[in-house]
Amino acid sequence: MIDLNVVYNSFNNFFHSDNGNYSISLCRIFIGLVTFYIFYDMNNHKKYFSPFGYFPIGFRKGLNFYPSFFDIDIKGVSMPSVIFYIGALSSLMLTIGFLTPVFCLLTFLSLASFINRNPYCFHSGSSLLKLILFLMIFSKSGQELSIDKYLNFENLFPTFNFFEKLIQIQIAVMYIKTSWFKLNNTSWQDGAALHYVRYNKNYSKIDRYVPFDFLFSNPSFLKFGCYLVVFTEMSIGFLSLTSDFSLIAVILGFILHLTFIYFMRLRDFPYICMASLLIFIPSELIENYLNMLF
Repeated sequence: MIDLNVVYNSFNNFFHSDNGNYSISLCRIFIGLVTFYIFYDMNNHKKYFSPFGYFPIGFRKGLNFYPSFFDIDIKGVSMPSVIFYIGALSSLMLTIGFLTPVFCLLTFLSLASFINRNPYCFHSGSSLLKLILFLMIFSKSGQELSIDKYLNFENLFPTFNFFEKLIQIQIAVMYIKTSWFKLNNTSWQDGAALHYVRYNKNYSKIDRYVPFDFLFSNPSFLKFGCYLVVFTEMSIGFLSLTSDFSLIAVILGFILHLTFIYFMRLRDFPYICMASLLIFIPSELIENYLNMLF
């Protein structure tokens, strides 16, 4: 029997307690690494972002998209290369935590410029990453596990605990909203979604027959699998908003996204989600573990 008072107190503690700075700092490190990988990948596909690429600048302006550094026209200068180097360097500085708010801002502006230049190269995970980077500018992500901490720069810029809560709420709402959409979607109700991602070569990583393939032709298994994904995502959303069960949400999230990585071609989406979930690990747990190591 679930004690509702325990659940209420757990939600209350989440919204009114200070979680410390280790969780947001650990999240910053992996968000920086994932962002650097994204910039590295974009550097190998500059043709998608050049002025005369697959999505010409003139056509983009006609759609009234948001501004981008690509709108700056400097003769003889390759803006994709310039923005790539700014973004890659800034994401590395963000990872090690040097002048964290400054390089977080530069990382955000560089990533936003690439997304606004050609949004068809990105996905919903990119939008989540962009939002996290923006909120992280004002957070205490450079207070621990950073060069700023070593150089006593952690109080050089004004930061607020409130923005860590905003990031956490945004991530939780993403999982809850996603699971609610799937719960009301016919393809998830009848199991077609799971069958689709197994046999659609654009998504499935498994190009050959495997021993358990017969399960993907079983309607009962397909329905069970779809509802299991929906239940897991909804559990992640609600559990992450509690102080007592947030670590369970992180574990469930990692199991879910590692499964996606094994079976599906989702590019960097699962890595963005796993990096963002680190913000829900209790800070005292991270601190205790680091004290054991060092």
